[in-house]
Amino acid sequence: MTFEEKATIVSHNAWVNQFGLFTWTGQTNEIERLKVPKVRYQDGPQGFRSNIHKGTTTAWASVLAYGSSWDSELVGEWGKHMGKEFKMKGAGVQLGPGMNVMRVGENGRDFEYISGEDPFLGAELVGPLVNGIQSNGVMANMKHYVNNNQETHRSSSSSNLDERTQYEMYYPPFLAAIQAGVGSAMCSYNKVNHIPSCANNKTLNRDLRDIMGFDGFVMSDWGAIYGNVGEYLPSGCDQEQGSIVSKYTKAEIKRYINDEQLDKAVNRIVKSFIKFGLYEEELPDNFSANVTS
Repeated sequence: MTFEEKATIVSHNAWVNQFGLFTWTGQTNEIERLKVPKVRYQDGPQGFRSNIHKGTTTAWASVLAYGSSWDSELVGEWGKHMGKEFKMKGAGVQLGPGMNVMRVGENGRDFEYISGEDPFLGAELVGPLVNGIQSNGVMANMKHYVNNNQETHRSSSSSNLDERTQYEMYYPPFLAAIQAGVGSAMCSYNKVNHIPSCANNKTLNRDLRDIMGFDGFVMSDWGAIYGNVGEYLPSGCDQEQGSIVSKYTKAEIKRYINDEQLDKAVNRIVKSFIKFGLYEEELPDNFSANVTS
């Protein structure tokens, strides 16, 4: 791959726009020379997100309701049918499941986190959910890694905690997803012990990969890369959403990112796409299709 082709793998335009409205949450660009198709991403943990064609998406019960069922078989079936809808509409990556532990009861996104208040329950249910989604050849994305437990000031707040609390309270659902073979992870907006989640070498490289054994790739939440673009690749975030890389010239990028770091990130992403068959052919764009599960 050329440098420019590699750059399209680690960074791409978020929020694909149609008729002045958002359709796909994002996509990787096609590389025609290598016959590499585009791969579309779509929200989210609650089901397929539709901003244009109203009434074409299945309205599932909230994720928290599925967690409250304590029924791993039900959760697995839900994941299977939800993943089917994503694939039939043309999404190769489902941006979910959400698995943060509910520590702030007024968090506006508690309804889409399956763990509820219990990391053990979350760990029991996440595996069947990931397996259900991915049984369709759709890649699941575990989020929001990590300690993204409130929406208020999520882009500036720091979640400060000791290592034992991290491993006993916040990591178990993510570890269970890794053990189930989840293909990708999304690092979050917040800081962890004052270090941005997407530039946090300790939580991404050491904990996620070296200790918990994650072998997929990490993408940023949309716009969650702050500051120098060169800070995130060596820290363990492989793909940025929000097109920061595209705003730099080739010379500027080369100053910040060396070839070894870039190749490592591209390898993780491409390997994951190949594993899920997402580079075999482009899924048809059936965004507006009604799908009967």
